[in-house]
Amino acid sequence: MDIVRLARRAGRRLVLIGDVYTAGAACKALVRASRKGGVAHIDVMSFARVVITAEMPI
Repeated sequence: MDIVRLARRAGRRLVLIGDVYTAGAACKALVRASRKGGVAHIDVMSFARVVITAEMPI
């Protein structure tokens, strides 16, 4: 998302949805850029799926 598009969202809410959250670097960068663009409220959601096989007992 570029700064021009973010500027159009100034004062609005934003939900960032990611597929994996490990170190959080990408998420932090998006939040930082969104705040610079004036987004008022940011929620972050992350989804992951773990496939358990016989070789990977819990």
